[in-house]
Amino acid sequence: MTSTFDINIEKIKKSRIAEYDINNVPFGKCFSDHMFVAEYADGKWKNASIMPYGDVPMSYATSALHYGQAIFEGMKAFRQIEPDRKVVVSFEEADEMCRYNERAMLRLMDGDAKINGVLFLATTNYIERLPERMLRPGRFDKKLYVGMPKYEHRLQYLTHKLKDLAETGEIADMAKRTDGLGFGHLRELIAGVYAIGDPLDEVLSRLKSNPHIGEGDPQAIFAPEKSCGPSSGMKCLKA
Repeated sequence: MTSTFDINIEKIKKSRIAEYDINNVPFGKCFSDHMFVAEYADGKWKNASIMPYGDVPMSYATSALHYGQAIFEGMKAFRQIEPDRKVVVSFEEADEMCRYNERAMLRLMDGDAKINGVLFLATTNYIERLPERMLRPGRFDKKLYVGMPKYEHRLQYLTHKLKDLAETGEIADMAKRTDGLGFGHLRELIAGVYAIGDPLDEVLSRLKSNPHIGEGDPQAIFAPEKSCGPSSGMKCLKA
């Protein structure tokens, strides 16, 4: 059974596509000319429309705007229930988090919102974007570089994902030809070849010519020395 509904379309007066470089599309900075909006109520979607890209109205109480405070309140409540349990908190894409809410991160690690017995880890593909104050002793001062996966790891990943879609020899050849690519790239490769139907050579060429496509494999992990002491029962990561 297929259900349909009308979509109201309002086109933008002037496209912004000329402002973008199609070969350099940084995360979170390039947006389409239009956006799709629909309302969900009473178990179904309605009032669908495609309109010019614009702001989304929201309440100041939206929890996404209070991420750092939400983490703090969650850990504080957890501490009241299990005061002695060790906790590990991981910040993914730490450079982006610092850019949007650095103050909240500092309060959690060594400010007035600090809670003892917590080990903070962070991942980033761009260590140079982290402010120097975040890398000083007591914060993210232990660094561990995580390189791209080796052949055997790429083979294991591709075998798991493609066991019902490709022959063993085909998977092994793909693992050899993806040297220097990360798991994020491999996800894009699988989508391009097996979901969209693009030729393998074309997808590989696209991924290797633009390393930012499929980016998402952490290149560095940090652990603050301050959270790792004899009393914490945890070990610090060291390069």
